[in-house]
Amino acid sequence: MAAPLPPGAAGRMPAEPQLVRPAGRSDVDEMLSALADLAHLRSHPDWVPRYQTHRLSCGRYFDAVRAPSYIAEPALALLGSGIGPVLANNYAQAWHFLLRPGVAQLGRWDIRGVRLLRRGTAIAVPAYQVTAGDDVRWVVPPGAGVTKVLDLESALAGRAPEPRRRARACPTAQVR
Repeated sequence: MAAPLPPGAAGRMPAEPQLVRPAGRSDVDEMLSALADLAHLRSHPDWVPRYQTHRLSCGRYFDAVRAPSYIAEPALALLGSGIGPVLANNYAQAWHFLLRPGVAQLGRWDIRGVRLLRRGTAIAVPAYQVTAGDDVRWVVPPGAGVTKVLDLESALAGRAPEPRRRARACPTAQVR
C-alpha cells in the first residue's frame, strides 16, 4: 500500500529539478569549459594514466634519469621552459626526467646520485592532473616539450646548457 500524501499535496505536480550554476555562467560558458577539459585530456600521451597512479616500465614509453631533489630542482631552473616531462616524489626525495625511449643511453650519467634507470625498471606515474602533494606528481607534465639529453646532462652537472647554434643559411646561387 502506498504511503498517504501530505495534506494539500493531492493534484500537485512535483517541482522540476533546478540546475545549480555558478553566478554569471551561461550554457555557452559551461560548454566551453567542458571542451577545454576534453582538449586537456587529449594533449597528453596515451600512456599517462587518466585517474590513478600506475607503475610503468622504462624503455617502452620513455627512458628515465633519476636524480636527487637537491640536484634536480636547480637543474630544472637551468633547463628553462619547453622541456619534457619531469616527475617529483618528496617522500623519496627523487625526481625523474623522462626522455624519449632509446635516447638516454647517449648521455654520460656519471654525476654523483644521478643514474639512468635500466630498461624494465618500473616507476610510479601519476594521473595527468596530479601536480601537487608529497607523493609522486608532475613538475612538468607531458606535452610541454622534449628534453635534449646533452642539455639535461649539463644541467644536472650544474652547468647551463650550451646555446644551440642555428645552421647558417647556404648562399643561393644566382641564376642568370
